[in-house]
Amino acid sequence: IREADRQFAGSPEILQDLWVQAGIESYRQKKLDLAEYFFLKMWSLPKPDRLSQAVPLYLAEIAVQKGQYPQAASVLERYMELTGDPAQAELPLLRLADIRLLEGEYVTAAALYEDFVKRYPNSSRICEAGTLRAYCLYRNGDLDGCLAQASRLLSSDPESPFRPDLYRLLVAVHKSKGQAAQAVMMLREYLELYPEDSKARADLLRLLFVQRDFSGIVAETDRLQKDPYLFLLSNYLRGLAEISRKNYRSALSSLQGLSREELTKVG
Repeated sequence: IREADRQFAGSPEILQDLWVQAGIESYRQKKLDLAEYFFLKMWSLPKPDRLSQAVPLYLAEIAVQKGQYPQAASVLERYMELTGDPAQAELPLLRLADIRLLEGEYVTAAALYEDFVKRYPNSSRICEAGTLRAYCLYRNGDLDGCLAQASRLLSSDPESPFRPDLYRLLVAVHKSKGQAAQAVMMLREYLELYPEDSKARADLLRLLFVQRDFSGIVAETDRLQKDPYLFLLSNYLRGLAEISRKNYRSALSSLQGLSREELTKVG
């Protein structure tokens, strides 16, 4: 390292590029302290505003991995203050929002995601930012705001890779609002698109039981032969449903194969 510093002392651009590449390679090898050393050499230069966004982004990521969230946020905020290039501030702004989310600062994170959406409406990360903003609203207790945001995103981009997250978020909102029927509707719609999600299928069964939709539970049971946990859960709930419908023979058929240990597993 010292030899390279001496060799390229008269060519600062080459030397700085060398530091960046060395920092990136060290980071990839999980040598965080060494990577931080190289990026800090760049960060301490007289005009950090001219640096590539890679430098503050890597420094922030290293700080995050060390659990140093305030330090990570400080680097990104300082870089965005210094740089006059909006394109160079795009990813730092999004990562700053992520860090505030990691810190549990949901109001601040939601505002930063909203700022990102306004500043970079054509960004390839726009749906990601919108989805995370909806999540922040949910975590902050703004259920109506979350519902509006998630519903808008779900309807506006049918090809979004974040559609599963938006569906799950809408289900959580409806459950939090005590709207079991709407939650069931969203889960059914979700499971039509993602039928292999066994956790969502289990959630649907529980909601149907809460709603006392015993016919719905019975109808769902036949679809659940492949997943052992869901098969146990469905037989258990089906048995209870059949008891509620006074179909005792069917209830016995559903429950008789379940041991105490298995019943404990299904909760």
